[in-house]
Amino acid sequence: MSEPITHITQVEIQQLWNEPELNIKWNLHRDVNILAGDNGSGKSTILNLILWSLLGTDIQLYENTNGLASSLSIVFNELSVVKLHRFKGNIKQLQKGAIANESLKSILQDVIAQEGENCVHKTGTIRTSYRTLNDKPFRGREEFDELLQVNDICTFDEPLYTLEFARKITGEEEVKTYLDLRMAQLEKNYLNYQVEIGKLALKALSSGTDIEEVRQVNQQLDAKKNLFLDMIDELFGATQKRIDRDNNSISFIKRGKTKLSPYNLSSGEKQMLIILLTALVQNNEPTVMIMDEPELSLHTDWQEKLIDYIRQLNENVQIIIATHSPSIVINGWQDKIFEIDDILVK
Repeated sequence: MSEPITHITQVEIQQLWNEPELNIKWNLHRDVNILAGDNGSGKSTILNLILWSLLGTDIQLYENTNGLASSLSIVFNELSVVKLHRFKGNIKQLQKGAIANESLKSILQDVIAQEGENCVHKTGTIRTSYRTLNDKPFRGREEFDELLQVNDICTFDEPLYTLEFARKITGEEEVKTYLDLRMAQLEKNYLNYQVEIGKLALKALSSGTDIEEVRQVNQQLDAKKNLFLDMIDELFGATQKRIDRDNNSISFIKRGKTKLSPYNLSSGEKQMLIILLTALVQNNEPTVMIMDEPELSLHTDWQEKLIDYIRQLNENVQIIIATHSPSIVINGWQDKIFEIDDILVK
Protein backbone atom coordinates (compact mmCIF):
# COMPACT_ATOMS: atom_id res chain seq x y z
CA MET A 1 0.00 0.00 0.00
CA SER A 2 1.29 3.47 -0.86
CA GLU A 3 1.79 6.27 1.66
CA PRO A 4 -1.35 8.24 2.61
CA ILE A 5 -2.10 11.32 0.54
CA THR A 6 -2.36 14.30 2.87
CA HIS A 7 -2.69 17.37 0.65
CA ILE A 8 -2.50 18.82 -2.84
CA THR A 9 0.83 20.36 -3.78
CA GLN A 10 0.19 21.52 -7.33
CA VAL A 11 -2.61 21.78 -9.89
CA GLU A 12 -1.93 22.22 -13.61
CA ILE A 13 -4.71 22.84 -16.11
CA GLN A 14 -4.06 23.14 -19.82
CA GLN A 15 -6.33 25.34 -21.95
CA LEU A 16 -9.05 26.28 -19.49
CA TRP A 17 -12.33 26.49 -21.47
CA ASN A 18 -10.18 25.30 -24.44
CA GLU A 19 -8.59 28.76 -24.70
CA PRO A 20 -4.88 28.29 -25.60
CA GLU A 21 -3.69 31.21 -23.46
CA LEU A 22 -5.50 30.08 -20.27
CA ASN A 23 -3.05 27.63 -18.73
CA ILE A 24 -3.00 27.26 -14.94
CA LYS A 25 -0.12 26.30 -12.66
CA TRP A 26 -1.13 26.59 -8.99
CA ASN A 27 1.33 25.72 -6.21
CA LEU A 28 -0.79 25.28 -3.09
CA HIS A 29 -0.09 25.78 0.61
CA ARG A 30 -0.35 22.83 2.98
CA ASP A 31 -2.96 24.55 5.16
CA VAL A 32 -5.08 27.29 3.55
CA ASN A 33 -5.57 28.38 -0.08
CA ILE A 34 -7.90 31.18 -1.11
CA LEU A 35 -8.61 31.72 -4.81
CA ALA A 36 -9.81 35.20 -5.72
CA GLY A 37 -10.70 36.92 -8.99
CA ASP A 38 -13.40 38.69 -10.96
CA ASN A 39 -16.72 37.08 -11.76
CA GLY A 40 -16.26 34.79 -14.74
CA SER A 41 -12.49 34.55 -14.28
CA GLY A 42 -12.61 30.77 -13.72
CA LYS A 43 -12.48 30.30 -9.94
CA SER A 44 -15.46 27.94 -9.71
CA THR A 45 -14.42 26.06 -12.84
CA ILE A 46 -10.96 25.40 -11.41
CA LEU A 47 -12.41 24.13 -8.13
CA ASN A 48 -14.93 21.96 -9.96
CA LEU A 49 -12.23 20.40 -12.13
CA ILE A 50 -10.22 19.53 -9.03
CA LEU A 51 -13.27 18.22 -7.21
CA TRP A 52 -14.66 16.12 -10.04
CA SER A 53 -11.31 14.44 -10.54
CA LEU A 54 -10.71 13.73 -6.85
CA LEU A 55 -14.19 12.34 -6.30
CA GLY A 56 -14.19 10.35 -9.53
CA THR A 57 -17.41 12.04 -10.60
CA ASP A 58 -18.85 11.01 -13.95
CA ILE A 59 -19.19 14.65 -14.98
CA GLN A 60 -16.79 15.05 -17.86
CA LEU A 61 -14.06 17.66 -18.18
CA TYR A 62 -15.45 18.32 -21.63
CA GLU A 63 -18.79 19.65 -22.78
CA ASN A 64 -19.16 19.02 -26.51
CA THR A 65 -16.78 21.34 -28.41
CA ASN A 66 -16.67 23.96 -25.65
CA GLY A 67 -14.77 21.98 -23.05
CA LEU A 68 -13.66 22.99 -19.59
CA ALA A 69 -10.01 21.98 -20.16
CA SER A 70 -7.83 20.00 -22.52
CA SER A 71 -5.92 18.29 -19.71
CA LEU A 72 -5.56 18.27 -15.93
CA SER A 73 -2.78 17.19 -13.59
CA ILE A 74 -2.94 17.14 -9.78
CA VAL A 75 0.17 16.49 -7.69
CA PHE A 76 -0.04 15.43 -4.03
CA ASN A 77 2.31 15.82 -1.06
CA GLU A 78 5.69 17.53 -1.23
CA LEU A 79 7.16 14.69 -3.29
CA SER A 80 4.51 14.50 -6.01
CA VAL A 81 2.93 11.27 -4.80
CA VAL A 82 0.17 11.03 -7.39
CA LYS A 83 -0.81 12.55 -10.69
CA LEU A 84 -4.21 12.46 -12.35
CA HIS A 85 -4.65 13.02 -16.06
CA ARG A 86 -7.71 13.27 -18.24
CA PHE A 87 -7.71 12.54 -21.94
CA LYS A 88 -10.51 13.16 -24.40
CA GLY A 89 -10.98 10.34 -26.86
CA ASN A 90 -11.28 6.57 -27.06
CA ILE A 91 -8.52 4.07 -26.33
CA LYS A 92 -7.46 3.73 -29.96
CA GLN A 93 -7.02 7.48 -30.21
CA LEU A 94 -5.01 7.44 -26.99
CA GLN A 95 -2.81 4.67 -28.35
CA LYS A 96 -2.19 6.58 -31.56
CA GLY A 97 -1.37 9.82 -29.74
CA ALA A 98 1.00 8.05 -27.36
CA ILE A 99 3.38 7.21 -30.21
CA ALA A 100 4.70 10.77 -30.26
CA ASN A 101 3.64 12.06 -26.83
CA GLU A 102 5.39 10.88 -23.64
CA SER A 103 2.61 12.20 -21.39
CA LEU A 104 -0.06 10.26 -23.29
CA LYS A 105 2.21 7.23 -23.28
CA SER A 106 2.26 7.19 -19.47
CA ILE A 107 -1.54 7.47 -19.41
CA LEU A 108 -1.85 4.55 -21.82
CA GLN A 109 0.49 2.45 -19.67
CA ASP A 110 -1.63 3.18 -16.61
CA VAL A 111 -4.86 2.30 -18.39
CA ILE A 112 -3.40 -1.01 -19.59
CA ALA A 113 -2.06 -1.77 -16.08
CA GLN A 114 -5.45 -1.09 -14.54
CA GLU A 115 -7.73 -2.63 -17.18
CA GLY A 116 -5.60 -5.25 -18.95
CA GLU A 117 -4.10 -5.53 -22.44
CA ASN A 118 -7.49 -5.94 -24.11
CA CYS A 119 -8.60 -2.49 -22.97
CA VAL A 120 -7.15 -0.97 -26.16
CA HIS A 121 -10.22 -2.29 -27.95
CA LYS A 122 -12.58 -0.39 -25.65
CA THR A 123 -14.06 2.98 -26.41
CA GLY A 124 -14.70 5.87 -24.07
CA THR A 125 -14.55 9.62 -23.81
CA ILE A 126 -12.36 10.12 -20.72
CA ARG A 127 -9.27 8.27 -19.53
CA THR A 128 -7.76 8.80 -16.09
CA SER A 129 -4.44 7.60 -14.65
CA TYR A 130 -3.27 7.46 -11.05
CA ARG A 131 0.52 7.28 -10.74
CA THR A 132 2.89 7.34 -7.77
CA LEU A 133 6.22 9.16 -7.62
CA ASN A 134 8.17 5.96 -8.29
CA ASP A 135 6.26 5.69 -11.59
CA LYS A 136 4.12 2.81 -10.35
CA PRO A 137 0.41 2.93 -11.27
CA PHE A 138 -2.22 2.36 -8.62
CA ARG A 139 -4.36 -0.75 -8.86
CA GLY A 140 -7.23 1.52 -9.77
CA ARG A 141 -9.68 3.99 -8.39
CA GLU A 142 -10.30 1.92 -5.24
CA GLU A 143 -6.71 2.07 -4.02
CA PHE A 144 -6.52 5.79 -4.74
CA ASP A 145 -9.73 6.46 -2.80
CA GLU A 146 -8.33 4.64 0.23
CA LEU A 147 -5.48 7.14 0.40
CA LEU A 148 -7.39 10.39 0.02
CA GLN A 149 -10.12 12.06 2.07
CA VAL A 150 -12.01 14.81 0.21
CA ASN A 151 -14.92 16.94 1.44
CA ASP A 152 -16.97 19.14 -0.85
CA ILE A 153 -18.96 21.73 1.09
CA CYS A 154 -22.21 22.77 -0.60
CA THR A 155 -23.10 26.45 -0.18
CA PHE A 156 -26.53 26.44 -1.81
CA ASP A 157 -29.65 25.39 0.11
CA GLU A 158 -31.61 24.45 -3.01
CA PRO A 159 -34.72 22.27 -2.78
CA LEU A 160 -34.39 18.60 -3.58
CA TYR A 161 -36.39 17.39 -6.58
CA THR A 162 -36.35 13.76 -5.45
CA LEU A 163 -37.67 14.10 -1.91
CA GLU A 164 -39.02 10.57 -1.74
CA PHE A 165 -35.67 9.03 -2.62
CA ALA A 166 -33.73 11.36 -0.28
CA ARG A 167 -36.01 10.57 2.63
CA LYS A 168 -35.83 6.87 1.89
CA ILE A 169 -32.03 6.75 2.05
CA THR A 170 -31.78 9.05 5.09
CA GLY A 171 -34.85 8.01 7.03
CA GLU A 172 -35.55 11.68 7.76
CA GLU A 173 -38.93 13.16 6.84
CA GLU A 174 -37.61 16.69 7.33
CA VAL A 175 -35.05 16.42 4.52
CA LYS A 176 -36.12 18.97 1.90
CA THR A 177 -32.92 20.60 0.56
CA TYR A 178 -29.37 19.69 -0.41
CA LEU A 179 -28.09 21.03 2.90
CA ASP A 180 -30.65 18.86 4.71
CA LEU A 181 -29.38 15.82 2.83
CA ARG A 182 -25.81 16.63 3.77
CA MET A 183 -26.89 17.16 7.37
CA ALA A 184 -28.55 13.74 7.51
CA GLN A 185 -25.37 12.10 6.28
CA LEU A 186 -23.24 14.03 8.76
CA GLU A 187 -25.48 13.09 11.69
CA LYS A 188 -24.60 9.46 11.06
CA ASN A 189 -20.91 10.37 10.85
CA TYR A 190 -21.25 12.27 14.14
CA LEU A 191 -22.71 9.24 15.89
CA ASN A 192 -19.92 7.05 14.50
CA TYR A 193 -17.36 9.60 15.67
CA GLN A 194 -18.73 9.43 19.21
CA VAL A 195 -18.70 5.63 19.12
CA GLU A 196 -15.02 5.66 18.10
CA ILE A 197 -13.90 8.01 20.86
CA GLY A 198 -15.98 5.92 23.28
CA LYS A 199 -14.05 2.80 22.22
CA LEU A 200 -10.75 4.60 22.83
CA ALA A 201 -11.93 5.61 26.30
CA LEU A 202 -12.89 2.00 27.12
CA LYS A 203 -9.53 0.82 25.84
CA ALA A 204 -7.76 3.21 28.21
CA LEU A 205 -9.95 2.02 31.09
CA SER A 206 -9.24 -1.65 30.41
CA SER A 207 -5.50 -1.22 29.91
CA GLY A 208 -4.76 -1.17 33.62
CA THR A 209 -3.83 2.53 33.83
CA ASP A 210 -4.79 4.37 37.00
CA ILE A 211 -7.99 6.38 37.30
CA GLU A 212 -6.28 9.77 36.97
CA GLU A 213 -4.64 8.78 33.68
CA VAL A 214 -7.95 7.44 32.39
CA ARG A 215 -9.60 10.73 33.32
CA GLN A 216 -6.95 12.66 31.41
CA VAL A 217 -7.40 10.40 28.36
CA ASN A 218 -11.16 10.99 28.46
CA GLN A 219 -10.65 14.73 28.66
CA GLN A 220 -8.36 14.66 25.63
CA LEU A 221 -10.82 12.55 23.64
CA ASP A 222 -13.73 14.84 24.52
CA ALA A 223 -11.79 18.08 23.96
CA LYS A 224 -12.53 18.44 20.25
CA LYS A 225 -16.17 17.50 20.66
CA ASN A 226 -16.62 20.02 23.48
CA LEU A 227 -14.78 22.64 21.42
CA PHE A 228 -17.25 22.04 18.58
CA LEU A 229 -20.23 22.34 20.94
CA ASP A 230 -18.85 25.57 22.42
CA MET A 231 -18.34 27.03 18.94
CA ILE A 232 -21.92 26.30 17.90
CA ASP A 233 -23.32 27.75 21.14
CA GLU A 234 -21.28 30.91 20.62
CA LEU A 235 -22.28 31.32 16.98
CA PHE A 236 -25.97 30.62 17.54
CA GLY A 237 -26.22 32.49 20.83
CA ALA A 238 -27.46 35.71 19.20
CA THR A 239 -30.69 33.92 18.20
CA GLN A 240 -30.96 32.23 21.61
CA LYS A 241 -30.22 28.74 20.35
CA ARG A 242 -27.92 26.29 22.04
CA ILE A 243 -27.03 22.76 21.12
CA ASP A 244 -28.60 20.02 23.23
CA ARG A 245 -25.62 18.41 24.98
CA ASP A 246 -27.77 15.68 26.50
CA ASN A 247 -28.56 14.32 23.05
CA ASN A 248 -26.01 12.25 21.10
CA SER A 249 -27.55 13.40 17.82
CA ILE A 250 -27.60 17.02 16.64
CA SER A 251 -30.51 19.01 18.06
CA PHE A 252 -31.07 22.44 19.57
CA ILE A 253 -32.93 24.17 22.35
CA LYS A 254 -34.31 27.62 21.50
CA ARG A 255 -34.99 30.23 24.17
CA GLY A 256 -34.33 27.64 26.83
CA LYS A 257 -37.37 25.45 26.14
CA THR A 258 -38.28 24.81 22.47
CA LYS A 259 -36.76 21.73 20.82
CA LEU A 260 -35.40 22.36 17.35
CA SER A 261 -34.00 19.94 14.76
CA PRO A 262 -31.06 20.98 12.55
CA TYR A 263 -33.40 20.89 9.54
CA ASN A 264 -35.30 23.86 10.98
CA LEU A 265 -32.26 26.13 11.06
CA SER A 266 -31.68 28.98 8.62
CA SER A 267 -29.55 28.37 5.51
CA GLY A 268 -26.58 30.16 7.04
CA GLU A 269 -26.88 28.22 10.30
CA LYS A 270 -27.13 24.91 8.44
CA GLN A 271 -24.12 25.80 6.33
CA MET A 272 -21.92 26.76 9.30
CA LEU A 273 -23.02 23.69 11.25
CA ILE A 274 -22.24 21.43 8.28
CA ILE A 275 -18.79 22.96 7.77
CA LEU A 276 -17.74 22.64 11.43
CA LEU A 277 -19.31 19.21 11.85
CA THR A 278 -17.45 18.00 8.75
CA ALA A 279 -14.18 19.22 10.25
CA LEU A 280 -14.92 17.53 13.59
CA VAL A 281 -15.84 14.05 12.32
CA GLN A 282 -12.64 13.88 10.28
CA ASN A 283 -11.11 13.12 13.70
CA ASN A 284 -7.97 15.09 12.92
CA GLU A 285 -7.15 12.95 9.86
CA PRO A 286 -5.47 14.63 6.86
CA THR A 287 -8.16 15.70 4.42
CA VAL A 288 -8.86 18.19 1.63
CA MET A 289 -11.85 20.50 2.15
CA ILE A 290 -13.09 22.39 -0.94
CA MET A 291 -15.58 25.27 -0.68
CA ASP A 292 -16.90 27.52 -3.43
CA GLU A 293 -18.02 30.91 -2.07
CA PRO A 294 -18.88 29.74 1.47
CA GLU A 295 -19.69 33.33 2.43
CA LEU A 296 -22.98 33.37 0.49
CA SER A 297 -25.23 32.68 3.50
CA LEU A 298 -22.86 33.62 6.33
CA HIS A 299 -22.84 36.79 8.43
CA THR A 300 -19.56 38.71 8.15
CA ASP A 301 -18.68 37.85 11.78
CA TRP A 302 -19.02 34.16 10.92
CA GLN A 303 -16.95 34.62 7.77
CA GLU A 304 -14.10 36.04 9.83
CA LYS A 305 -14.11 33.00 12.16
CA LEU A 306 -14.62 30.35 9.49
CA ILE A 307 -11.03 29.31 8.70
CA ASP A 308 -9.83 29.59 12.31
CA TYR A 309 -12.66 27.40 13.58
CA ILE A 310 -12.10 24.73 10.91
CA ARG A 311 -8.38 24.62 11.69
CA GLN A 312 -9.02 24.35 15.43
CA LEU A 313 -11.23 21.30 14.88
CA ASN A 314 -8.77 19.67 12.47
CA GLU A 315 -5.27 21.09 12.16
CA ASN A 316 -4.45 18.54 9.46
CA VAL A 317 -7.04 19.80 6.97
CA GLN A 318 -6.09 21.51 3.72
CA ILE A 319 -8.65 24.19 2.91
CA ILE A 320 -9.26 25.34 -0.68
CA ILE A 321 -11.73 28.22 -1.03
CA ALA A 322 -12.93 30.39 -3.91
CA THR A 323 -14.34 33.64 -2.56
CA HIS A 324 -15.13 37.30 -3.17
CA SER A 325 -15.29 38.15 0.53
CA PRO A 326 -12.46 40.03 2.28
CA SER A 327 -13.93 38.94 5.63
CA ILE A 328 -12.84 35.34 4.99
CA VAL A 329 -9.15 36.33 5.12
CA ILE A 330 -9.27 39.19 7.63
CA ASN A 331 -7.92 37.12 10.55
CA GLY A 332 -4.40 36.82 9.20
CA TRP A 333 -4.89 34.72 6.07
CA GLN A 334 -4.01 37.43 3.54
CA ASP A 335 -0.77 35.68 2.57
CA LYS A 336 -2.80 32.64 1.48
CA ILE A 337 -4.62 34.50 -1.32
CA PHE A 338 -4.04 33.58 -4.96
CA GLU A 339 -5.44 35.84 -7.65
CA ILE A 340 -6.31 34.12 -10.92
CA ASP A 341 -3.62 36.22 -12.66
CA ASP A 342 -1.05 34.88 -10.17
CA ILE A 343 -1.55 31.27 -11.30
CA LEU A 344 -1.86 31.88 -15.04
CA VAL A 345 1.10 30.64 -17.08
CA LYS A 346 1.74 33.48 -19.47
